[in-house]
Amino acid sequence: MTPNPMKTSNTKRIMISSIPVILILAGLVLFMMAYWPTGITVDQDNNITLGVALGKGRVIPADEITITEVPENLLSSIIRTNGMSLGKLNYGKFKNTKNGQKMFLYLTGKENIVCFEYDGVLYVVDDWRTNP
Repeated sequence: MTPNPMKTSNTKRIMISSIPVILILAGLVLFMMAYWPTGITVDQDNNITLGVALGKGRVIPADEITITEVPENLLSSIIRTNGMSLGKLNYGKFKNTKNGQKMFLYLTGKENIVCFEYDGVLYVVDDWRTNP
């Protein structure tokens, strides 16, 4: 019995058309991994590191920040301008749509957050000073 040439052609077409889909999905996974928050650490030099899964995290000298109170309703109306959001995970640049306040978020769903300013930018991050 000889194989049906029509069936072989359809199988080949499906396999070839699935390659771009697989490549796009792999690219999306790598993109998300590049922004995936891994935690906040403070090293012996008193530097705060906002870690990410791939690449180098943001390093902020703790003695150069000014901790501020969390403004009321700061996170109620925000949009992402650059970064990643997935459920309670928020990493990147965001903007409050009501007052235009731009900020950098590093939130992983923990209850306590802290705001600080560094180099003219408002950071809203998980509170590294509290126990997990």
